[in-house]
Amino acid sequence: CHDVPNWISVELYKRIIAHVQGGESYYTAAVRELRENNYPLRPFVVVRPPVLAIALAAISEEMVRALLAALAGITFLAWAWRLRAVVSSPVLYAFSLILLATGIAPAIVPQAYPLHEVWAGLLIALSLAVRRPNAWIAAVLLGVAAAIIRELAAAYLLAMMVMAFKDACRKEAAAWAIGLVIIAAALAVHAHDVNALVT
Repeated sequence: CHDVPNWISVELYKRIIAHVQGGESYYTAAVRELRENNYPLRPFVVVRPPVLAIALAAISEEMVRALLAALAGITFLAWAWRLRAVVSSPVLYAFSLILLATGIAPAIVPQAYPLHEVWAGLLIALSLAVRRPNAWIAAVLLGVAAAIIRELAAAYLLAMMVMAFKDACRKEAAAWAIGLVIIAAALAVHAHDVNALVT
């Protein structure tokens, strides 16, 4: 544990994005910012994967916020549509939508856009909403995108692979397994790049 206030992580990620916008390497900027703010640098996963910061550095802050709000809105609508088919009581459906909105609410906080967990969480939720027994490709792609942004989301891919295998959906299970292989390869590259800067 460290005694750095929680809010500093948002500011830290914003500074890293600004450094990348200025042409600096993501890894040198991230490692320096973590050091200066007394964050640990081992294990390598304490340095977030670079994909989100690099993507956010390529577009304006206003566009980023609009994209995050759009992702939140699409996720809400996808779940609203999915729940409509399984929740028969209007009262229970309304209550479900309120709970859903509560879970999505962090995405519309103005300062939430640099946080990897917000993007990955929405992508996982959307992946679950669009998954169907015979239509799972989009769900797999969204799950992989979530894990590329935040490596902890690989647990979701693993759980989905196990469930697909349990349900004898071998092609789907294989797709989730391929997603896990992609994430493992990306993490190996990430670990190499981080360890090259950590003594």
